[in-house]
Amino acid sequence: MAFTRSAGPVELGSISFGQATGSMAMTAGDVVIFVVRWFNETDNTFTISSISVQDNAAATLIGTPQRNTYNGQEAAIQLAYLIVTSGGAKSVTLTMSASGITGTITGVQYHTSAGSIAFDASAGLAGANTQPSASLTTVAANALVFGAVGVSVSAGQPTAGAGYTLITIDDTLAFEEAEENLDGGTAGARAVNFGTTGSGAWMLQAASFSAGAGGVKEQVVKLVNESGAALANLTGLQVYGWDSNVPSDVSSLTPVDYTATGTTDASGFLHFVRTNTTLPVGNVTFVLVTQSNGSVSQSPAPRAFFGPVVIQ
Repeated sequence: MAFTRSAGPVELGSISFGQATGSMAMTAGDVVIFVVRWFNETDNTFTISSISVQDNAAATLIGTPQRNTYNGQEAAIQLAYLIVTSGGAKSVTLTMSASGITGTITGVQYHTSAGSIAFDASAGLAGANTQPSASLTTVAANALVFGAVGVSVSAGQPTAGAGYTLITIDDTLAFEEAEENLDGGTAGARAVNFGTTGSGAWMLQAASFSAGAGGVKEQVVKLVNESGAALANLTGLQVYGWDSNVPSDVSSLTPVDYTATGTTDASGFLHFVRTNTTLPVGNVTFVLVTQSNGSVSQSPAPRAFFGPVVIQ
């Protein structure tokens, strides 16, 4: 198998006043997948602001929250991941966009002996029928496939889909479970599905991760404005990546990777795929992100980021 589960599930904490904190033993080079579930009686617009990890980069949020309503609650689920660069017992802090939320954060860690680990693909869906399922298209062969689901009590306790192993997560206010396939086999479309004994509301998110030197490498940047608010859904960003973390090299060396079509997601995160870098995962290099069109009086003014970012 390409992957093994090296730790977890570890329930890191319950959300109180918009935060949850906990600790987990992590191994450098492994990937930790975080499952966050939250509930609120009246408001279904809350989001995850950040998941910070001691001595590591912040975790990367995957996609957007999958939301539904059940058991008299507005509910949501979302995955995030961290390629661990500094191992040991690490504190984890989840910060939500507002207080007044009930929920938990859980971590599950995976290891591969085949080289570096990289994010591969994701999918999400919500519904109100039997047999929760989402279609995930993996890019890499032999990928780790991970899914997490929340279902109403009327749907019954979820079971793992064919080819998956169930991971018990949490049963606060409803049923929440995860499942894994440590070797997804041939790349392509596959169902990430759970069994239920009844019909009811559900929300599901899935992700895959590749292993080996040929895996996708990326650098993740969160763009914010002067007030710290996320710059979501930007398009046409010019992104430059060097293979150096020495500031003077930026003016003298040609960038190794470049794109003129960078975008930020709904949380303001930019995923910059490093196609040509020869550096291994865990290295830190400079990245420049700009919306400049080269004119002196561009309106609106160009937004920019420049700084060191870890390769994941």
